[in-house]
Amino acid sequence: MLLFATILLSILSFSHKVSSPTIIVKATATPEVKFFITSFESTSSQANSSLKSIYDMFQDSVTFSPHFFFEKVSSSEQLLHPKNYLKTSNGSSYGSPHGRQEANQNIREICALQQTTNHQEIWWKFVDNVNKNCTPNNADICWEDQAKSAGLNTVKIIDCFNTDAVAIIENEITAARIFSVSSSPTIFINDIIFSNDRLNLNIDNLKTIICDSMNQKIKACH
Repeated sequence: MLLFATILLSILSFSHKVSSPTIIVKATATPEVKFFITSFESTSSQANSSLKSIYDMFQDSVTFSPHFFFEKVSSSEQLLHPKNYLKTSNGSSYGSPHGRQEANQNIREICALQQTTNHQEIWWKFVDNVNKNCTPNNADICWEDQAKSAGLNTVKIIDCFNTDAVAIIENEITAARIFSVSSSPTIFINDIIFSNDRLNLNIDNLKTIICDSMNQKIKACH
């Protein structure tokens, strides 16, 4: 009986150690949280909700850099299903895990981010609105009201989409390749990967590591 209790205690102790933050991140004046997501994957939506909570804690004390997943579509079989990919002005075709409308929405959210460099709370509101009210089946007709409600200029988003879509997609594909990312959500803090259960993002662990990555701790860290 004593041996069983000792073994059980060891197992519980080991489990506790595994769940605690283990990564070491170099401290900087303004830490960067870089995250790779898609617009409508359920785990990405959960991650967005968790990351928004982190944004609400830290706001301008942390730089939040979202990235989105795209892939180039070239096989004849894939091209038989136009609802699954976006055909761009240069003749190339690109997809996102949940189809063309998700690929479109990924681009729109990047375009929206360009409007909100100094007011990222507006971007988070837009993303939150879309997650709550739109789907990959109706995003193309749903997004505009969500953007207006968040305070965004929808004409600028449309212009950005029409002008910069190819460059945006290629930049995102390059970023995913550079950081060897293949699943959503994947989160980096100061370019060091934050490992966690993709279905249950631990906000406390993420908060702790962000605080550890700050040269000067802010109120949220205490």
